[in-house]
Amino acid sequence: MGKEVVYVSGRVRAPGEMNGKSGNLNNALAQIYPKEYAIPGNEVVCVFDADQVAKRDFFLKTLPYFDAGDDIGMVLSPQCFHNLNLHEDIFNHSNIHFWEYMQPGYDALGFISCTGTNFLVRAQAIMEVGGSPMYTMTEDYALGMELKKFGWHCRYVQEYLAIGEAPHEVRNMYQQRSRWTKGHFQIMFNPKVCPLFQSQLSWGMRILYSSGVWAYMCAAISTPTFIIIPLLTIWIGVFPLVISRWLTLGLTIYSVATQMVLYYVRHPNHTEALWFAAVANSLLWWTYIKACWRAITAKLFCSVITFKATAKGPGKLENSAFRDLWLPGLSFILLMVSVGVAIWQLFTGASILSPLCISMLWALYNAIPPYLILHFAIFGRGLHLQYLCKLCFILGWFCGISALVIMWIIKVYNPREYNGGVAQNEAIGVLFRKIHNDIT
Repeated sequence: MGKEVVYVSGRVRAPGEMNGKSGNLNNALAQIYPKEYAIPGNEVVCVFDADQVAKRDFFLKTLPYFDAGDDIGMVLSPQCFHNLNLHEDIFNHSNIHFWEYMQPGYDALGFISCTGTNFLVRAQAIMEVGGSPMYTMTEDYALGMELKKFGWHCRYVQEYLAIGEAPHEVRNMYQQRSRWTKGHFQIMFNPKVCPLFQSQLSWGMRILYSSGVWAYMCAAISTPTFIIIPLLTIWIGVFPLVISRWLTLGLTIYSVATQMVLYYVRHPNHTEALWFAAVANSLLWWTYIKACWRAITAKLFCSVITFKATAKGPGKLENSAFRDLWLPGLSFILLMVSVGVAIWQLFTGASILSPLCISMLWALYNAIPPYLILHFAIFGRGLHLQYLCKLCFILGWFCGISALVIMWIIKVYNPREYNGGVAQNEAIGVLFRKIHNDIT
């Protein structure tokens, strides 16, 4: 390979070490750049994950960005995967909303959102900040923040210049997202490195570096809440809203505005990918809660969160998905049983123009993500999953639009006047007797 190539290996991992990737990178940096070495300003460090393969023009497309100024500390590019079909990407590996829409915006704002691979960092910059951060499992996110604190800037190359392998086993997918979430919470719960307490950062940057945690928390709170509300309406007759023209108008404006923001696309093909981002969040809310709790307990009891690499190749964990699927399975069963109960109530006299029908559509909408992950776990990938995703995409929009239309037709509905729900239905005994008779 040439006499100037140095291969660094043989590092002994320290007891209790949290992040092996950072340890390996810092070990290599220490060998190449000892403390007494004066680092030239034109030397850069290139970082790839083990599964990523750079295209031939990677350096031709990235290195020129350093010519923009001596304060450019990092140049990064997006990720893509050879084993990913964009029409069945229920875990949002493609992350198109991030690579195609958020990262260009971050670049314009001067926000460094390092993603751990396919990037170049100026050697002076990474050594000035103390190397790759060891205090969190998400060293990439932390490295971007540390570079920003020291006044370095970043440039984003909006072109896919390397290709990797995405995990497609259920256990591996959940494990990867759990690791990312734990790392963010580790930083937020550490006063020394929490973005909100970093005086070197502007308040705008502090908020941006905290936004990942806010996103996790919103999903962890909103998803179970939206699952529970229609169940309460169907089963015990509790509907939290007073339906009126003003409420319907407000919800319509809010829904349209939200969808315009969430589904703003420069290309129609991206619409499905942005929907997959919402599906993934719905599947991961329990993972977010567990990761938050693990970070809290680790902080309180001084325990160590260990880095678990995403298994690929022969090490894939294909047969241990039950720990991740029990909750989607339970959710799907509860939601579909509730949809069935709501349909039964409608056939036995309940009004279609009521909170019951809205809640039935709501429950059906909520059942889509857990069904998709269950279908994927049982039947795997293929055309059947792709067509199913397209069908669920259409069904989700149908449920949302239909619920709004019903609210416009209802005009006025006070929840105190609503006496629906199985628990408040005098015919509840009829339902259970019918089920008993059918079984016996």
